[in-house]
Amino acid sequence: ITAKVAFFKAGIQLTQFGRFKDAQYLFEAFAQSFPSHEVSTNLGYVHLQQALQYLPEERRYQFWLPAQLVDAPELFMATRGLKGALPPNAVRHLREAEKYFEKAANARRDDIPSRINLASVYFQLGEFYKARASVEEARVLDENNVDALVLRALILNEQEKDIDMWPVATRLLRKLADKGSLSARYNLARLYQKRGRDADAKS
Repeated sequence: ITAKVAFFKAGIQLTQFGRFKDAQYLFEAFAQSFPSHEVSTNLGYVHLQQALQYLPEERRYQFWLPAQLVDAPELFMATRGLKGALPPNAVRHLREAEKYFEKAANARRDDIPSRINLASVYFQLGEFYKARASVEEARVLDENNVDALVLRALILNEQEKDIDMWPVATRLLRKLADKGSLSARYNLARLYQKRGRDADAKS
């Protein structure tokens, strides 16, 4: 048992240093003996990170989407991505991430991180209605969760193709940015840039 727990801890450490493929192997080894909620969340996380590595750089950093490891809050790492056609390897890892995050979320009704992570995956895949559903589940558990609120604003901006939700999204992000959210500030600037409002993006 001690050796298996060491796999889990080592997987977290490898994830911290960006060695996501190696971390995946360790989490999978741990899951064979202890298929827990925590390992499902972390397997989803490393697949999400590997998916991002296959995205072109200009796409990878368009938005700042949250993703979290379980039992390692000090290792919080944010991801940035966007909608649109994705490389096959990115889609493959995103679908793997979806599978593990769904498993983790279904295992615990009070699991906020897995629902936020799942929303980030769906956002990357361009499945905005599913992303919105996951975010709303997280908000039911904690209506003031900043990561969920930032994601909700970005999803609103993308979800309705026939309705311009940009004013609503930017207003929501501005409120969060004024309260100190760095991810909200970053995403607000990106939305301003997409509208050619570079002066506002720098403010």
